[in-house]
Amino acid sequence: MRRLLLGSAIAMLGMFFAAPAMANPTPATGYLELCKYSDQTAPVTGPFTFTVTDGSYSSTQTVTTGTCTSPFQVPVGTATVKEQSVPYASVTGISALPSGNLVPGSVHLGQGGSAQFTITGGDQSTATTAEFTNKELTGYIEICKQAVPGSGLTGSFQFAISGAMGYKQNVTVPVGACSDSIQVPAGSVIAQENPGSSTYVVSITSTAGFTTLPMGWTSNPDLLNARASVPVAAGDTSAETILTFTNSPSVLKLCKAVTDSSLLGVNYPFTVNGSPISVPAGLAPNATCEIVPGIFTAGTTVNIAEGVVPGTDVKSIVVTPSGREVAGSNNPSARTDSVVLGSGETIVTYTNEPAPPGTLKICKNAGPGVMLGQEFTFTVAGQSLQVPAGYCEIAGTFPFNSTQTITETPTPGYAVTAIVASPANRLASANPAGGTGSVTIGSGITQIQFTNALNFFSTVGGSGGGTGTTGTTGTTGTTGTTGATHSTGTSVSVGSAASSGATAHAHIKSARLIKRNGQHYLVLLVDGPNAQAHLRLSELAKNGKLIRRTMLVVETGATQTVRIPFSSAVHTIRLAVVS
Repeated sequence: MRRLLLGSAIAMLGMFFAAPAMANPTPATGYLELCKYSDQTAPVTGPFTFTVTDGSYSSTQTVTTGTCTSPFQVPVGTATVKEQSVPYASVTGISALPSGNLVPGSVHLGQGGSAQFTITGGDQSTATTAEFTNKELTGYIEICKQAVPGSGLTGSFQFAISGAMGYKQNVTVPVGACSDSIQVPAGSVIAQENPGSSTYVVSITSTAGFTTLPMGWTSNPDLLNARASVPVAAGDTSAETILTFTNSPSVLKLCKAVTDSSLLGVNYPFTVNGSPISVPAGLAPNATCEIVPGIFTAGTTVNIAEGVVPGTDVKSIVVTPSGREVAGSNNPSARTDSVVLGSGETIVTYTNEPAPPGTLKICKNAGPGVMLGQEFTFTVAGQSLQVPAGYCEIAGTFPFNSTQTITETPTPGYAVTAIVASPANRLASANPAGGTGSVTIGSGITQIQFTNALNFFSTVGGSGGGTGTTGTTGTTGTTGTTGATHSTGTSVSVGSAASSGATAHAHIKSARLIKRNGQHYLVLLVDGPNAQAHLRLSELAKNGKLIRRTMLVVETGATQTVRIPFSSAVHTIRLAVVS
């Protein structure tokens, strides 16, 4: 009995010492490293994605071409490594380090290639390296450009083509033609018409080499951005994808509406970037529209101005889509607006309303030699109007936006020196030499002002009637003049060059004052070494007080008759040569 117990004790002791050996089994994990290489006959670039599975274990790894992952832990056993399938690359080789860790018969090449690898237990020094080599798969695409029939669109258009692995290329295609076949990475390829030269793209169609479209590809092109993504099948030109862009010029539509039926039937004139076009009016809210002729590309800035239609005013200018209007350009009072054209139609609608007539005021400004209150005669719209110098007269009311021409009747001895308007932007034209000015009638008062001055070179001599003499202290001469001429009671005294302080040698040979038809003139004969002489004319009252002093420029060597300012208060006129 004691022996049995001892044997049992020895057996139990043996089991006790054997326990530590059972707690150290073979390690359950090892290491795997993935490497991606490029086939030199058709190189690939960029990252590739792999899935690694081993029983219930699964992970995803991404590897850039020409690099390897860091070793990562996977369960000991057999791991399946599969490359994610892409249309632009195919697996041409799979190997392992150590080479014996590649499971025989497990290699599957081509797109989405895979193989099995043996994973042994241990640290990173015992890692299995899985090596995948890929080559590029290519196909062909052809870009065609068409125009909407009758649109008149011509020229060439630029396209940017992009594809997998960073592929980029630009191509130019004329309207009505196609590019050469372009080799691109197989799969999804994007073609973008250059926005800087594009017109309105109305359709993008494709004939693809795929019998069924790849997953994720949409058949809906982006017309607004002139862009399409299309599938390209791997293979030669017999399977190429043909992509056709059809364009039409961007359309500018100009519309005209009026708020009152009395304005219907009126053709309103416009200029579009300087080119004329007219649009008949429709009764608001309905408008009559015209397509502006010409080829406009997207991005073109167009300046629009409505011409003058008397009796009407622009109430509003509306642009559709509103985002195409140039900021700050909408100006109904000036009848102008500007837009930047986009794809499809850009619509600009002008709405006009009847406008009340405006008032025209004619003013006369007294310039040098013109006496306040002296009357001048004007004609406007067939009527005659007298305006005293220094004053204004109302000429009447005229249709809003109408252009009225005002003409001053010439007054002997005086010339128009300036014509201005208030507000200044209503002056349509000014011709002081011809004595005419035109204004555009606006709301309220439109004022035009003529300035006159004594014309010292106005000759009134001629042949005919007799000439009387005046009581003068100078030499009395004669001149042939027309009309009735009368003597005056005002004396003319002639000073010398020395008395005036001048150093020139001109001198007055004769000077006399005459009155004809209510106007006063000096008949002068001045000699001198120069073609012209400068005289100082002083008008004195009976008590000798200076009333006015005027400078005269006269020709020498010939008798001249010049009109001078004059008032009944003048008793003596004193002349002196100053040069």
